[in-house]
Amino acid sequence: MFRGGTQARFWLLIAVLTAAALWLLKPVLLPFVLGLAIAYFLNPVVDALARRGIARWLCAIGVLLGFATAIGLLMLLILPLLQSQVGALVKAIPGYVEQLRTHALPAVEDWFARV
Repeated sequence: MFRGGTQARFWLLIAVLTAAALWLLKPVLLPFVLGLAIAYFLNPVVDALARRGIARWLCAIGVLLGFATAIGLLMLLILPLLQSQVGALVKAIPGYVEQLRTHALPAVEDWFARV
């Protein structure tokens, strides 16, 4: 159907169009990719429970509830730590800016003077 050069151009065009579509749709695709990853990793647990005779829909709901609970508990542990770290960073930024002015600014000015 296609000759060698025509087929290569066709697949190159398909690759460029696919890359452009993915780039344009990347804000929309993230939730879908995240959902697929969660389903991929939780499916073996649902399969194992279903083999024990529990209804698959009940297994899926139970595993999802357990996963959501685990994520919620993890957030309860991480958010206070993250809040204190961000607060410490905000308090330290003026000192960092002053150190940058006293140490790095003269070096940059000297470099610009030579250029």
